[in-house]
Amino acid sequence: MQSPPLISLEKVSLGYADKVLFTDFDLSVHPGERVGIIGRNGTGKSSIVRILLGEIAPDSGKRTLRRDLKIAFVTQEIQFPDETIDRIILGSLPDDKNPDKQIEKILQQLEELGERLSTDQKLPKAEEDSIHQKMEDLTLKLQDVDALSSENILEGALKFGGLEALRSRKSSQLSGGQRKRLQIVCALLQDPELLIMDEPTNHLDVETVEWLEESVLSLLEANRSILWGGRVEKKHDPAFVLVSHDRALLDTLVNQTVELERGYARTFEGGYSSYIQQKAEVQAQSASTEAKLSNRMNREIAWLRQGSKAQTKKQTARIQRAEKLNTRLSLLKRKNAAFGATEIDFSGAAEGEMRLSKQDLIQFKKFTVDKTYDGTRYKFFNEFEFTLKPGMRVAIVGPNGCGKSTFFHAVAFARDEKGNSPKELFFHENARLTLFDQERTRLKDVGTVGDLLIPQGGEFVKYGGKSLHIASFLDSFQFKRSDLDTQVSAFSGGERARFLLARTLLDESNVLLLDEPTNDLDLWTLRDLEDSLTVFTGAAIFTSHDRYFLRRVGTHFLTFVGRKMKDGIMVNQWQFYADLDQALECSKESLMAL
Repeated sequence: MQSPPLISLEKVSLGYADKVLFTDFDLSVHPGERVGIIGRNGTGKSSIVRILLGEIAPDSGKRTLRRDLKIAFVTQEIQFPDETIDRIILGSLPDDKNPDKQIEKILQQLEELGERLSTDQKLPKAEEDSIHQKMEDLTLKLQDVDALSSENILEGALKFGGLEALRSRKSSQLSGGQRKRLQIVCALLQDPELLIMDEPTNHLDVETVEWLEESVLSLLEANRSILWGGRVEKKHDPAFVLVSHDRALLDTLVNQTVELERGYARTFEGGYSSYIQQKAEVQAQSASTEAKLSNRMNREIAWLRQGSKAQTKKQTARIQRAEKLNTRLSLLKRKNAAFGATEIDFSGAAEGEMRLSKQDLIQFKKFTVDKTYDGTRYKFFNEFEFTLKPGMRVAIVGPNGCGKSTFFHAVAFARDEKGNSPKELFFHENARLTLFDQERTRLKDVGTVGDLLIPQGGEFVKYGGKSLHIASFLDSFQFKRSDLDTQVSAFSGGERARFLLARTLLDESNVLLLDEPTNDLDLWTLRDLEDSLTVFTGAAIFTSHDRYFLRRVGTHFLTFVGRKMKDGIMVNQWQFYADLDQALECSKESLMAL
């Protein structure tokens, strides 16, 4: 018999202004369950998280949770006081897990029991014996708590998060990946029964994403000896709810996938791969059901149009049945449309005048990127030798801070206005580069969608060497024609990323420099971007924290393998791998070199 849920939502609905996010949404999370919530940007995933946390109330429906349920929350935005890591970790300990506070409480209890023995000389022997037993039990507990100590917990937490060398740094001095590690450590120190994570992998490097995966697995397996010295008793298996677009993370951690789409929700067993398979089966079954229902509806309409002379009661009943069929068919069509996949066809993108199949696009000849930070000189790339050819898709793999973004900018802006480039870089005369950077700098232009996509006006854009109507082009990227008058500055992060991808492909470049293009993209746009790159006839250099994306798109993996001091200069070392697993393993080992 399944145990009662830790938390549940029943027929929950929510909307803002005139937009309905979801209707009659149901979710129950039992001990040990690993629930993944997926959906396009704007479908209400984060709103469901806020309802689960009790931060907002739904328009209708009910939220129920187990009494005294311990919930830990890993947010998208990380906020810490500007204190040292030591203080933040110790400050995150709940009172019942903080040895210092536990010791203080036990000592107070012992003092109260001792005073009672000394002041009340007429205690019955049974009660006196009971007090002595309580004091003995408290003394043993005091020894256990004292042996654990706050310092031991702190050391274990720092080691668990790989933060030992940073313990005296303030939170404002940490990188995004280091802050996320600290956030996860503080969440796990709550010893939660339910862990809720909202897009925890956004803007992280691959190594930190893998560490996050391993950390959550340790929670699920109740393997908290690193943090608690093996002293935590397991009441029941902890559970979690994960909102994420990271397909590899979903595949590893999730055993139940909830998909939100245009106000409806469906639940699938298993992780991402299982969801994809079941989704295809559901769509095929739904299409078959819709076809059968449509055929029945057509027969009823044909019968009614014949002007049958049947008895009035029989005709009335058939008309009512036809009306019900029509209602069912309309609802089924809406649901099927809601869960239908919108595919983007990029197969012709960036072909145009590209005819360099046997030519070198870029030659790196002792290419060096030399920068000075905080008084230390770094060579992020040192005499790098490589030739980029059409069809190559090079993934740069390495932790944040190893120089990936610096590399992209050095290549993108190497040529001057006359097309001249330094001797370390040789560009083919027909090489056309486009940079998609993390900061989305190309979207700092003020203007509407129409201003930036069709600055000369008109109804058509040049796409894949052909003219395509602007409405069709916008639809490919999940925009509407009415968005032409929308200011780009009003877009959400996901919308800005999709729009910049659209604008990038309109450039018809044959060399794409993509710095974390997967940030802020939903699963559907991620799949479409993968499809576009795998058939792209030019070349691409990219970086991403999405391992699924790396595995499917990359043909070569340029991997950070360490850093060493040479003649007073910190020099990065890089190596090419043809296999992603080898690249990730090597990069993981080099993480602490930063």
